[in-house]
Parts: sequence; C-alpha cells; structure tokens
Amino acid sequence: MKKILCLLSATLLLFTSCSNDDNQSSNSEESLFVKEILIDYNGKTNAQKISYDGNKIKSITFQNGEKTTYTYSDNLITRIANLDTNGNPVSAMEYKYVNGKIYSYLNISYNSSIPEYKNLTKYIYNQDGTVSYQVYKVNFINGAEQEKDAVSGKFYFKDGNISKEEYFSDNVLEITTSYEYDTKNNNFKNILSYNLLLNLMPSVNNSIKATTTPKNGVIGTVNNIYEYNSKGYPTTKMVDVVNGKPFSTVRYNY
Repeated sequence: MKKILCLLSATLLLFTSCSNDDNQSSNSEESLFVKEILIDYNGKTNAQKISYDGNKIKSITFQNGEKTTYTYSDNLITRIANLDTNGNPVSAMEYKYVNGKIYSYLNISYNSSIPEYKNLTKYIYNQDGTVSYQVYKVNFINGAEQEKDAVSGKFYFKDGNISKEEYFSDNVLEITTSYEYDTKNNNFKNILSYNLLLNLMPSVNNSIKATTTPKNGVIGTVNNIYEYNSKGYPTTKMVDVVNGKPFSTVRYNY
C-alpha cells in the first residue's frame, strides 16, 4: 500500500526545476506539456487527464472523477486542492512566498467541507545552498501557528536537482534519502512556478535511483527505468524495477 501511495503521489506531482530563482523554462523549443498519465499496475490501468492555461497547470482529473485543482496569484501557485467526485474539498495546501521563493505551506483537510488545519511547514534558505524546513503545529480551527512540531529536515541540491533529503525527529537524524538522475527533461519542467514547491520534491531531470538509509534498519533502493521521445522527455517510466520487472509502469502522452 505504501508503494501505491508513493506512486500516485509521484505521478500526480511530477516535479520540476529546483532553480528557486527562475520559475519559467529557459528553453522554449523544448516546451512540452504532458496531457495524460496512464498508470499500469496489477493488471489495471488508471488514467489522469491534465489541463493547462498556457504554461499554468489548471487541474488533474482522475479516472474515478476525483480532481486536483491549482490556483495562481501573480504567477505563483498559491493553492492546490483535492476534490472528491462531487467537487467537494478533501484536502488542500496553501503556499506563501517571500522574494519569489516559497516561505511556507499550510496543510488542510476537510470534514463535510469544513476546513481542519493540520500543520504548517516553514523554509530557511541557508548560505551553503541547502534549504531547511521546520514543521509547526497549528490551531485546527483557524490555522494559527503554535509551537514547533518534532519534524524537521534539510534538502541538498546538485545540478538543479534535490540530491539528498535529511529527515529529523526531535533534532535526531532518522532517515537520509539520496537521489540519482538522468540527463533528460522532467515532464513537468515547463509548468510555471511549479519548480518552487519544495514539498513536491522538484527536479530538472528524472530520478533513476533513490536510496533510503534509516537510522536503524535496512537500506532501501528504488530503481526507475525510462523511455524517451525525440525531445528527451519520458514517454514511459518503469517504477521500482527489480530483476528486470517493474512494480508498475507509467506512460505519458503530450
């Protein structure tokens, strides 16, 4: 089940450039936008349709009728909302920015369309180029910030990609995850300001290997294999390949 949830999250939020100072693609000749994602798993195929307004993402509609919508303000994504089949809100993330960089996001869930605020994450941009984050508890009725939560972390970058994430609980390093990438184009790289959303693990290229090292436990590795079109964007992703067999396969139509 954990793998399925991670897969859906990864395909929903196919990450873009980590260059926090540039929220637009710099190569218009390569500006492709994925319009459909097909996930093949356990003999079934689930489809996701993606709509745009120019280079702004508007929504992702799932095969069962559920939907994710995106709201922009001043060319920055300020809200991502997940809706049920009747169009009622299920959960949402609300983003704030300072000087063109993400400052925080607020996690919200809904009970009978009534918001219940869950937590707040704030970011700190360090002089060495890393970005730290701290989770805060909030008032569940109005979202007002309260004391620090136990959870914090740090992102490391290389060549525009997140190369490593450290996860802390009560200031104790619990999990380190390292990433390796290809040199091809990530298929959501041209979406305006999507690259700023660090909680979505944005990347310029495509992750081919992720290695997770817990403080106490077994090291885990996920290997992905891609096929590409003539412009260097993935058309197929074989997820978590072990002995030549993928856990699932994701196909992209542009």
